[in-house]
Amino acid sequence: MTYQLITDQLMLSYSGYLRNHHGVYVHERPTEYMLTWVIRGRTYYTINSKTPNYKDKPYEAGDMLILPPNVMLADGVAPLEQCDVLYVMFHGQLAPWFYDRIKPADGHRIHIGESGPIRQAFEEVVISNAASAGRDDYDSLHPHTSL
Repeated sequence: MTYQLITDQLMLSYSGYLRNHHGVYVHERPTEYMLTWVIRGRTYYTINSKTPNYKDKPYEAGDMLILPPNVMLADGVAPLEQCDVLYVMFHGQLAPWFYDRIKPADGHRIHIGESGPIRQAFEEVVISNAASAGRDDYDSLHPHTSL
């Protein structure tokens, strides 16, 4: 696995862009924190489950989800819907500190809207990490491209 160094104590282990994301996925990362940002459409994240609960409030464009390691997450897009999601997995000595500073007191959802400068910075992190890992499946995502 290739890592991108952010500092000597915080590293990105994986990042990606899910364009036209659909279906159901189950995630559990034993050593990594996860931060996702819904940038178009909506999805349903259900914590500690293998099945998304479509009765929960959906995560919509502008919503972020942050999770610590060892938390199961069911990610489901309702039938006939699609969404776009940017995500990063990170770890290191500063990861718990970073997580504690941005995690909301009432759960895992952070609403930051669709801010241009924040979104551009997040996209650049995703792009540079994908490039450093030698993956070319994010060719359509460039800092100058609007999503």
